[in-house]
Amino acid sequence: MLAAAGLCTVEVCATSYRGHSFLQAEKESVAPASGAAKSDELDSITIGTLAASESSTMLVLGNPNPATDGEFEVTLRSIPISQGDRRRDSALVRHVAQRVSSPSPETVLPTTKSKTTSTQVPPTERVYFLPTTIQSAQGTTSHVAVPCSLATVNSRALIYVDQRIPRDEALMDLVTAIDSASTSAMTETVERLVGSVADLDHDDHLTIVITPEVGRLGRQNSPVYGITRPSDFIRGVDRPHGNNSDVIFLNSSLPVGKQLHAVLCHEWCHASVFSRRFENADSAKDDRYDEDWLNEAIAHVVEVASSESDSNVANRIQRYFAQPGKSPLVIRDYCSPEYWRNDTVRGAGYLFLDWYLKQSDDNRLQRLLGARSLGVASLEATAQRSFDELFKSWTVDLGEQLAREIRDSESNGAMSPRITHHRWKLLAGQEQTLTLRIGGTCADFVHIQCSEAGAWQLIATNSTRAPVQATLLPVDVQ
Repeated sequence: MLAAAGLCTVEVCATSYRGHSFLQAEKESVAPASGAAKSDELDSITIGTLAASESSTMLVLGNPNPATDGEFEVTLRSIPISQGDRRRDSALVRHVAQRVSSPSPETVLPTTKSKTTSTQVPPTERVYFLPTTIQSAQGTTSHVAVPCSLATVNSRALIYVDQRIPRDEALMDLVTAIDSASTSAMTETVERLVGSVADLDHDDHLTIVITPEVGRLGRQNSPVYGITRPSDFIRGVDRPHGNNSDVIFLNSSLPVGKQLHAVLCHEWCHASVFSRRFENADSAKDDRYDEDWLNEAIAHVVEVASSESDSNVANRIQRYFAQPGKSPLVIRDYCSPEYWRNDTVRGAGYLFLDWYLKQSDDNRLQRLLGARSLGVASLEATAQRSFDELFKSWTVDLGEQLAREIRDSESNGAMSPRITHHRWKLLAGQEQTLTLRIGGTCADFVHIQCSEAGAWQLIATNSTRAPVQATLLPVDVQ
């Protein structure tokens, strides 16, 4: 990976998989080796050469820099060379992808403080505030008051319902389902994984408010079923900007079933994370900053582990797989109109964090949550690896997954690969180009197929100074 004072050129040349040095085992992948500058303006990284014997190869391209603005072009150029000119493995650096099993819950779970049954009578009516719109960090937000009536009480939660909606059968079924789920093993698992919810309002319960106001925060084709605000968990935040209460809000149109379980676990996780991070925070002095994309990724990973359902994230994973080259992992302003509740961003975050946590058998999630701020820096500190390394290893892992799916699809008629990718056929004796558009912290995948004879040098040139990672992997379809 190099960024030059102008265009950045990556020379991608892989030696034979069946020969000396391309990949010696499926768990190994080639990492870029530093190379000499070709001119004052262009830098080059040499990795090897492609030949007809590597009839099917996967090229993984990625940009690990969160500061990259927008998309940029990467142009791939295949230059025919003679077999005698193929470079040997002196410029190769091998990177072995480490895989360990996911830590068991018993090894990563903090102690859960059990809720006790309160002897005090909870108020039958309360007023909570929600924003009317979601604004970016520079925007101003208006709020709406939500007058609520107590619907039911259990050992862990007070469930309130917006007074302005009719008490019909569907609503009462929803209340019953939330009542049951809030005392189930699912929510106990959330708190074992992340921590207990702080009792900010001293009523010995988590408050759950059911209101249609939650749904008004969504966009077309992207309904909002739940919301939990960090400002509610920071003492000293004046209403309406904070409710000074441990409270989560659920949409009155939330479907009963697996979706409800996943959403409740997701929002409960937010409440636990915010409690853990802001229980001792002073709104006037606290300067910590959590990156929203990582907060959402944590909630999605915990929701799947707790509810044992991917109903709230499966569609987001599918949308990420549909356009990985345009689906950034790291978002600086998650509340901007472009990225608020963006399914591809949610899918990328879940896939990355799930992979990240599975690389360790220690208390990685607990240590990550113990950092002063959640973001790229805390990911690096917890893993003791640079984000560039983490991003490359994750995207290479996705490339290996895609290569396996291509191999299975083409060799035994299995399902088509889930990750959308480019197909590029290299023809003997012909110089060819392929231009891609990639965004910051995005990755793209090219399935390269070689004609029966020939060898090629691959050069990737991007249109900006943005860094590019390039890795070649075998598909090896027989």
